[in-house]
Amino acid sequence: MYQSIITEVDDGIGILTLNRPDRHNAVDKTLVAEMTAGLLELEADPRVRVVILSSTGKSFCGGVDPAWLRQAINESSAECLESNRQLARLLQTLSELSKPTIARVQGSAYGVGTGLIAACDIALATYDASFALNETKLGILPAIAAPYLIAAIGERHCRYFMLTAERFSGTEAYRIGLVHEMVPGEEQLD
Repeated sequence: MYQSIITEVDDGIGILTLNRPDRHNAVDKTLVAEMTAGLLELEADPRVRVVILSSTGKSFCGGVDPAWLRQAINESSAECLESNRQLARLLQTLSELSKPTIARVQGSAYGVGTGLIAACDIALATYDASFALNETKLGILPAIAAPYLIAAIGERHCRYFMLTAERFSGTEAYRIGLVHEMVPGEEQLD
């Protein structure tokens, strides 16, 4: 049914898994649309009591797919605005889901991937997870994810990481409030 995600329901738990491991689960137009639809599908399912946001491969989410950014260069301003609105709708849907959401983070979570985590109610990560708001290296401010990041880690931390694009560890993510619990490895996330 979906190209870039897998959805399943297991004993009251709805699981939405990012499934683009070859692209480090980087976000593109298809993934945004499918995640939004998948979240709404899980929300409407009466069997689901909680939704887990997970991923396959080495990375939780590598941020925005560079191929999508290259496509955006040739889009009209109206098309770019619509793409940004769809991304904003995804984060809003995740943040406002009527069921609790849990981010299950392993590997790297960069750019909008960090925003996805911030939009969840609870975040669990492995000790070796790494995070960055690295869009600034491309001359892009992570403005769409900013409200969720500010709510999760506070304005000063958010400003610092947005301006520096500095990579930070799972321990630092825990210290500043992006992550609620840390575990040694991916098996313990389950």
